[in-house]
Amino acid sequence: MAQHDFNIDNQSAPAFRGDLNNALEALVTLSSNATAPATTYAGMFWHDTAVNTLYIRSDADDAWIALGTLDQSANTFAPAGVAELTQVQAEDDTSTVFGQVSGERLAQAAAANSQDSINLLGTLTTTSGSSQVLSGLTLTPYKELHISWSGVSSSLNDSTLRLQGDEIAGILNISRTTLGFLIIELDYGNTICGFKSQDGFTTARKVKFLDGVSVSAATTSLTFDWNNAANFDAGEIKVYGVR
Repeated sequence: MAQHDFNIDNQSAPAFRGDLNNALEALVTLSSNATAPATTYAGMFWHDTAVNTLYIRSDADDAWIALGTLDQSANTFAPAGVAELTQVQAEDDTSTVFGQVSGERLAQAAAANSQDSINLLGTLTTTSGSSQVLSGLTLTPYKELHISWSGVSSSLNDSTLRLQGDEIAGILNISRTTLGFLIIELDYGNTICGFKSQDGFTTARKVKFLDGVSVSAATTSLTFDWNNAANFDAGEIKVYGVR
């Protein structure tokens, strides 16, 4: 590690040789030192050993531009000024923002931009509470929502499972468990629901078209509850987005 002004003076042969070797050492080690070279040139490299950062001198020779950092333990290099893309940026096929992309981000982007793909948006465990809420949703990329539930039950008989306050499935007055599916077409609001309510004695099956389920592409959260202030006591609900 050495630094040099890269100016070889007129001098005797031994001194010339030493001066030249010092200049070559500085060149091959990229002027490695904990402090910047005293003499600089446009386009020269400097390895700052104090913070393990590689710099290049600006064309105007008035600033150091960080190229990246070196991890001496892992023997890796991380480029400077390249942030990891967010999920929104990675999924936006019109974005011109460049950045680092993890395997997770690649998978999200591929799923988001594939045709007719189905993405799990969230799972609600319906074992307690008077309502279950899935929040933080961005539904604009999707054509449909597919909602499925299994083993969902109420703490009271004669209950109606609701989404955003709208009935989607009823439970018979002697039944406690319902399973089924709900498909919501987000552009036009068409909705179909199929469910089965049952206990050890009675089973009721129904498929119906629903009007007025207040879910659209602008919806950012989904709330499930019962019509009679009952509590959930079993089951789960899964929500999928379909492109």
